[in-house]
Amino acid sequence: MNINYKQLLVVLFLSFLSINTFADSPITSTNFGKAYLKHAIVAKAAKSNGILTKPMLEYLAKESNPIEIKLALINQLGWSIKGKNNGERYFNYLTKTRNYKSEGDLLENCNGDEIVSLAYLYAMDNYFEVSNAIQYAEVGVFKNPGNYSAHIIRGLIYAQEKLNIGEWCEVYYSTDRVRNDPEVLYIDLSEDAIDIIFEYMDIYKKSCKI
Repeated sequence: MNINYKQLLVVLFLSFLSINTFADSPITSTNFGKAYLKHAIVAKAAKSNGILTKPMLEYLAKESNPIEIKLALINQLGWSIKGKNNGERYFNYLTKTRNYKSEGDLLENCNGDEIVSLAYLYAMDNYFEVSNAIQYAEVGVFKNPGNYSAHIIRGLIYAQEKLNIGEWCEVYYSTDRVRNDPEVLYIDLSEDAIDIIFEYMDIYKKSCKI
């Protein structure tokens, strides 16, 4: 068998480049949860090897807990190139504990925080395919129209979809719109968390002709 080593090296290089391109992305590279590690539940998530435990499920489902801490918890669970099922676990937990009969029942009755959390979990589970996560994020923002955290998570998920299809400038605008949106009245994320997000997202500005 004749092996063309130059061609093999090119294929291996392109494969490596592809993996790193996806690993360096809005969902995987905005580690804003580290700004909240002083909160015990977030610190536990950071050390859980990506596993959404029962105490974490209970925290996410408790309405009085702040949405920014819930999202920091999810952020610290991390992502996996092999995929995870934390979104499904949270969906099943909500369905079982509240006796929801269908996905529509859940979407109608859950509050915006819970639905945005579901959206983010789904995106972190599989950032190669985020169309379902976007749909959940849209519902979450509809129910939480003035909340910065809800809008920025929707922006990150939308940016991931645009990155996946090569629309680089739109990646930038996906979160920049949130930064400049007068309709977002309540900024609940910490300054450190916001800085972490935009330190990465602003890299894509150079892709725009502005």
